[in-house]
Amino acid sequence: MSVALPGAESFDVKLQRQSYRQFLEESVSLNSLGEFLECLRSQQLSNSPLPKYRYASAGSLYPVQTYIYIKPNQVQSLTAGIYYYHPQQHQLIHLSNSAKVDSGIYGINQEIFEQGAFALFLIGDLQAIAPIYGDKSRDFCMLEAGYISQLLMETAPDYDLGLCPIGALEFDTIRENFALHEEHILLHSFVGGCIDPTWKTRWLSPENPQTQLTKTELMTQKLRQFLQQRLPEYMIPTLYIPLEALPLTPNGKVDRRALPLPEFQSPKTELYFTPPITDLEVAIANLWQSVLQVEVQSIHDNFFELGGNSLSATQVLAQMRSSLQLNLPIREFFFNPTLASQADLLKLQWHQKPQPAKTPQIERVERGEAQQLLTNLDQLSEEEVEKLLNQMQVQEGG
Repeated sequence: MSVALPGAESFDVKLQRQSYRQFLEESVSLNSLGEFLECLRSQQLSNSPLPKYRYASAGSLYPVQTYIYIKPNQVQSLTAGIYYYHPQQHQLIHLSNSAKVDSGIYGINQEIFEQGAFALFLIGDLQAIAPIYGDKSRDFCMLEAGYISQLLMETAPDYDLGLCPIGALEFDTIRENFALHEEHILLHSFVGGCIDPTWKTRWLSPENPQTQLTKTELMTQKLRQFLQQRLPEYMIPTLYIPLEALPLTPNGKVDRRALPLPEFQSPKTELYFTPPITDLEVAIANLWQSVLQVEVQSIHDNFFELGGNSLSATQVLAQMRSSLQLNLPIREFFFNPTLASQADLLKLQWHQKPQPAKTPQIERVERGEAQQLLTNLDQLSEEEVEKLLNQMQVQEGG
């Protein structure tokens, strides 16, 4: 025998709790973190001798404590380190700013931790409960940690934060940083960080194609972070295309002609469809078109978003000097990749430029090794590209 039960008119809470294994590349605001942790805050009721919590605890002893590790530069206005959350005072008590949690302790979840902004640790104090519950103390602590975990995971998305439960980690390697005694035990832990609000409306399963797309975006963010540590901002690519392997020539060099062409999405607002009007804007647009073999429609077009790269940039600069008698430093080219910004930098030269026959700067570029290399851009090796860019920067420096 079975009985059909009446249900609610709508069931919109099915995604209220889910694990987030990916996080945005942005810091958490202190307000968001504070409002999120407030779900653990105790409240003193006027008619009760004991504080009231939003989760249950055996004997109202509340032996489970919450600790949080803040990663460097990941929570605004908060120093990196380990903190204890005080539920009565709603405060974070700083325990250590020298402690650093190594991602290696997370094992297979290492990548998740590296993306996150903070880590939460639920730690049970057996001394606070053992006098009453004896050998059942750990079990009751685990139950309380379960109540807390459910509350945390359902509350975090309200503040565009996500949590990923961590089943196991090598806690003993960092235990000394938490100022614990022997009767403290780790019950559960999480990694947390900022999430896109749209993620809350879909199930982020491994089989979800949208999730796979997000993973690609996160891989791009991670690669960009890596490059930011080694390159100046103007040299960091704006588009990343994953390949199984780089195409090679018979000589073993990268075959640039075989690389897939990037697909760019042009902005659709009226602002970005302001066509080149002045003679200078038209001249620069013609140079871009001759090198990139694409149509330049707007002064707000970005050279690199149209498919430009370091090689084509040097080619444009060489033609700019030889045919227009204009000198734009390569560094300024990278820092000002739109047609409008380059025209603004060059307008004074454009109106005051000397006649081509009286332009010694052009002769220096034409006679130099850099100009000889530019005649065969497609055959340049990586070493020659680096040499060319370095030489141009040295020449610009005087």
